[in-house]
Amino acid sequence: MATDTNIQDIALRYIRKAVVGGGSKWPSTTIGVPHPALVGRLRLEDDELILVSAFFSNDSWYAFTTRRIIAQFRGACCAIDPSHGIRDDFGNFKGYGPSKGPDTLPDVGVVPREVATITAATTGETVRFEFETWEASMIPIYAARYWVVKHPAIDKLMTTAERENYRIQKG
Repeated sequence: MATDTNIQDIALRYIRKAVVGGGSKWPSTTIGVPHPALVGRLRLEDDELILVSAFFSNDSWYAFTTRRIIAQFRGACCAIDPSHGIRDDFGNFKGYGPSKGPDTLPDVGVVPREVATITAATTGETVRFEFETWEASMIPIYAARYWVVKHPAIDKLMTTAERENYRIQKG
């Protein structure tokens, strides 16, 4: 059975492989730790760990943890259990601006934030949240993809420490 530590280790490795650039580009989004503005606001259960989080205002933030996807958006705080599968919609994740004409591609990163919707596959419950577009969008997108791609096989995957130990033994 997967522990929160195993889930965090495998999910963070998966997310970090997909992310381009460094965290200094994304003042609103963090990987592996709670956004500083969420400390004291987001209560974690015993042993529950952060995968990614973002804070835009008191009314707009999200966190993916080892057990939940939780968000404050438009006056409502919602959470879902992603462990039985999710469907995600990240809309205009590249932040495309308005079209400049039929033969011209729109500029990316013009729209700084977009709204995502994630639906629990078994219950149909949803959680909506704002996220940073363009390069930073890969952070919540891959956090969501972890629950679809990696989590179903979590008991067959190796943590970083297990992979290193295996590598040493194979010599």
